Amino acid sequence: RYGQGADRFVREATWTGDGWEMRWTHRRECVSGFVPGRGLYQPGIQVRLDDESYRNAIAGTPFEHILADEGLLQETEAGDYYDRITFAARVAKYPCIEYLNRLGMTQLARQAIDKTCGKTLNLRGRTARQVLRLTGDEWAEAKGKKLRLTRETLAARAFVRKKGLRMNMELCAWVGAEREGVETLRRLVESPVDAVKAVKYCRKKDVRLADYGDHLDMLAELGMDPREHAMPGDFYAAHGELATRIQHKRIADRIRKGELDAYFFGALGLTLRPLFNGAEVVQEGTRQSHCVGSYVDQYAGGGCVLCVLREDNALDRSLYTVEFGKDGQLKQCRGYKNDRTDEGRERRKDDEPRLALFWRLFDEARG
Repeated sequence: RYGQGADRFVREATWTGDGWEMRWTHRRECVSGFVPGRGLYQPGIQVRLDDESYRNAIAGTPFEHILADEGLLQETEAGDYYDRITFAARVAKYPCIEYLNRLGMTQLARQAIDKTCGKTLNLRGRTARQVLRLTGDEWAEAKGKKLRLTRETLAARAFVRKKGLRMNMELCAWVGAEREGVETLRRLVESPVDAVKAVKYCRKKDVRLADYGDHLDMLAELGMDPREHAMPGDFYAAHGELATRIQHKRIADRIRKGELDAYFFGALGLTLRPLFNGAEVVQEGTRQSHCVGSYVDQYAGGGCVLCVLREDNALDRSLYTVEFGKDGQLKQCRGYKNDRTDEGRERRKDDEPRLALFWRLFDEARG
């Protein structure tokens, strides 16, 4: 029934005493598919809706075009298989689903089917503007510029309108196309920077909004005024520099707070100590020709502890690089090129007895 959905019935046999009487029984939960049973003696019910009956049923209806589109039926975002009866009822209740599909807005049509569109669509709207919740000017701009209207674009437009921001539909469409675009826009509104200028800056510089949000977070962590550093000439160069400073700061904070005190240890002519900052981690990897430099973020974030183990009489010369896990357990102790050169294998073989005793003393001291 146009605009009202559908009632569902199943044909059931009822015993009257004199025989079985077939009748139609109202069942709102009736679906054309497998309905799991609740136990061994209540197996699932198989309701068959054959193709010929289905084609005859939808022929001549206002929704014949969309109801015949089984691809739209099966590819909804919720990941559910919408059976034919449920699908038909949903389309009948909200005629705008077929309207959106005919306009080429298939993604929005699917989201209207599986109820993932939220409040971005007015499913009872009678015109494109009403369904999409757009003003006349917004709809005219969307059509004139052939903008791709998605749930995220409409969510961005609704937020912009609510906050009174001066952003046109084209800019809203750009925000909607960005990963976490709408969420980042909300964060920008709450930050000290001008949200609209920041969005225009990101679009001009080809900067992802999510990266820009991270940029503001790093400025805040370093105590830098975002109004002075929010829009650098070379965003990614400035972003990389901030990331390095953040690494230095986090590692230094771990040392300052005493988190790494247990990793300062000396015995048997060897000295163990944590690496002091990100630059030293990268430098150690370069000196030793191994991959410790890639562990900087993990070290700064508390996921591991990176140390150097050196001879007491040559503290400035790399000997072994050491990794401890988050739980403090020794994971790796590697030398130049991971001890895979002939010279490295020989040195490791000679050092092994002393290293074994060193780690035993280290564990006892730490315990």
